Amino acid sequence: MLETFRHHAGMNGASVTELIRRLEQLVRYGTIAELDLGQARCRVSSGELLSNWVPWITLRAGTTLTWNPPTVGEQCLLLAPGGRPEAAVALLGIYSDANAAPSSSAALHAVHYPDGTLVTYDHQAHELTATLASGGRATINADHCAVNAQDVTVHAEQIAVNAPTTTWTGNIAMTGNIQLTGGLAATGSMAAAGNVSAGGDVTAGDISLQRHVHGKVRSGSDVSGIAE
Repeated sequence: MLETFRHHAGMNGASVTELIRRLEQLVRYGTIAELDLGQARCRVSSGELLSNWVPWITLRAGTTLTWNPPTVGEQCLLLAPGGRPEAAVALLGIYSDANAAPSSSAALHAVHYPDGTLVTYDHQAHELTATLASGGRATINADHCAVNAQDVTVHAEQIAVNAPTTTWTGNIAMTGNIQLTGGLAATGSMAAAGNVSAGGDVTAGDISLQRHVHGKVRSGSDVSGIAE
């Protein structure tokens, strides 16, 4: 077959050998052997071949940039345009025995991180879940942030809100205690089903609970406020 190809192509033995060599270099399975994260380069091991430092293919590399470097041992394809290894790139995203598929669901999009953090979206259940590893932190930096939802549930050991002004629209129901280190001002009515205690004075209009006195009071069994 090679002799027929050589005859019709007018190629000598050396040319055919070089062509076959280049064809063999076009696409090769391999694994990431080394990383240079500063230069965004890797070396790929494929059989007895160890490639030069080559770039890997990422999702976007224009005005929109993504960064998700490969890991040593990750399976890939080494693509060499024209069969030239010096121009090769590594195509990532191939499951292997060492890094098997994490799910068999057709409805799930999932990102697993090495520390155990997991971000998933199930488009059948319409459910987005982000589970951070123990000790994880989530931060959102924005001039404005809005959450629109019918129901919001927050489970936390402690919540700190640092804002000069906080506005609540609607009713607030609390099943625990409220501790205030500042003042409390209310423009509407206040009702208490239990006891009310105060360490300081309580005033209603100009009347002070601590300094209020009644006239026309005599000692004995008389009651203040009863007319003589």
